[in-house]
Amino acid sequence: MPLARLLQSFKEGHVQAAAPIQETTNSGGFLSESYIHYQNIALTLESANLRITSVADLCGLSIAAFQTARLVLGPEFAAIASRCKAYTEHPVQNIQIRLLFTGRVQVIVGDRRILYHLIRNEAGPIDTGEAVREWQIFDPTLYSVAFRSERLRDDFNYGLAEIRRNGTYRVILDRYGFDADPGE
Repeated sequence: MPLARLLQSFKEGHVQAAAPIQETTNSGGFLSESYIHYQNIALTLESANLRITSVADLCGLSIAAFQTARLVLGPEFAAIASRCKAYTEHPVQNIQIRLLFTGRVQVIVGDRRILYHLIRNEAGPIDTGEAVREWQIFDPTLYSVAFRSERLRDDFNYGLAEIRRNGTYRVILDRYGFDADPGE
């Protein structure tokens, strides 16, 4: 389900665990060790001739981000998003790809792997052949699982440590093209 709805469902007690959760979006659960990190980037069309070397450079641009980006990408990004008249968040991220490639926004923000996957596989009838430019202006975002039960969290952490130790974790990351994760 979309992250905002997942957070609400967890907060209301309708689910026993929720992921991916960042510490800033945790609604009172017991957080596991980080099991994955996302490397969020800003992505623009090469033809736009933009130069984005910091989060501050986003000010004044039209931006489409993933849902809850203003909560997880830090206070500087949140401040820019709140001042930006042309800022939107989307629970269905392939909409971001369509907005960028049809020229309706100048910048999209999301996890590098997810955005490139969507460009290659999920853009629908939109031509995504135009060159893009990637701007690495965000620190990696560490994600955990929030559990209602401390015991379930501890069991998860034990299992995570075990698959990291025996190599299964690395096999899973490699299968999906993920870089090394903190804690690996």
